[in-house]
Amino acid sequence: MSLTSPKLVYLTRRNPAFSREDWTARWRQHGALGMAQPRWRNVARYVHCDLIAPSRDQRGWLGDHDGVGMIWHRSIAHRHAHFADRSSQAVMERDEEDTFAEPIALHCASLAEVTIMAADPAARWHAFCFAWDDTPLPTPPGIAGHVRSRPLPRPGGQLWGLDCAKVEEFWFRDPDGALAACEALAKPSRICVVGHDCELYRREPS
Repeated sequence: MSLTSPKLVYLTRRNPAFSREDWTARWRQHGALGMAQPRWRNVARYVHCDLIAPSRDQRGWLGDHDGVGMIWHRSIAHRHAHFADRSSQAVMERDEEDTFAEPIALHCASLAEVTIMAADPAARWHAFCFAWDDTPLPTPPGIAGHVRSRPLPRPGGQLWGLDCAKVEEFWFRDPDGALAACEALAKPSRICVVGHDCELYRREPS
């Protein structure tokens, strides 16, 4: 296992004014705006995971969301500094209103991430299980990477909107494995989604 890494995750739906195809570009635009803000100096990595829409027969177990955003902070101290910097809050919240169905704050969590199995760079399919129960999950067969994250308290003691007990992430080399994992893990107390990662930013080591 790797050392713990602080990470902000949000699970989102698009503003319904956009088609799913058009919204991806709008989300990237929102991401570019965030990266242009002064507080971005605290960030180590930023990824958008573009989620697949569930088919009719998958809707009972595959979550109908559009994206998972992931921001890794350089350290716990940088995490605190990022949250303390409110200089860009107004401009980002205005842009959120056009980009998302609801504010990100309602659907995000600050987490401590532990890498259990480093992801194979060739494994393109990323499955998430957001769990509101802390029951141990079986490891799906055929995984090519595994990360487990648990909540960190928000500075000031407030709770985030996505108040899950943990987030399990698995990578696969084919879509069938990722979808089969979600179907096996899905429960009413969990949200399972599948998509592809798009890395937007990675800070080079100093």
